[in-house]
Amino acid sequence: MDEELKKRLLDYMDTLDGAVREGGDFVLEQSPLVVQEYITYSRVVHTSLVLLAFAIAAAMVFVCIKYGKSLSNTRNDGVMILSIIGAFVAPITVMGLLIKNLDPCIMSWFAPRLLILEKVADLIK
Repeated sequence: MDEELKKRLLDYMDTLDGAVREGGDFVLEQSPLVVQEYITYSRVVHTSLVLLAFAIAAAMVFVCIKYGKSLSNTRNDGVMILSIIGAFVAPITVMGLLIKNLDPCIMSWFAPRLLILEKVADLIK
C-alpha cells in the first residue's frame, strides 16, 4: 500500500512537472510578442492623444483670432460664447491631455524598456 501511494505521488509530480514546463515554455515564447504589441499600442494611443491636444490648441487659436476681433465690434452672443470656449475651456482640455499623455508618449518612443518596466511594476503592486 505504501509503495503504491509513493508511485502515484511520483506520477502526479511528474505530470505536474511536465505541465509547469509546458506553461513556462509557452510564456517564454509569447512574452516578446506581447511586449511588442503593448509598446505599439502605447505609441499609437498616446501619440494620437497628444496630436489631438495640439489640434484642439490650433482650433482654439483659430477661434480666438477669427472671432476675437468681431467680439469687440458687436455684442453677438454666439461670437461671445465661441470666444469664451476658445479662451477658457479649450486650454484646460489641452493641458489635461498633454499632462496625462506627453510623458508616456515620449517614453514609448524613446525608452520602451522603461515603459515595460513601469507596467510590470504596476502589475506587481
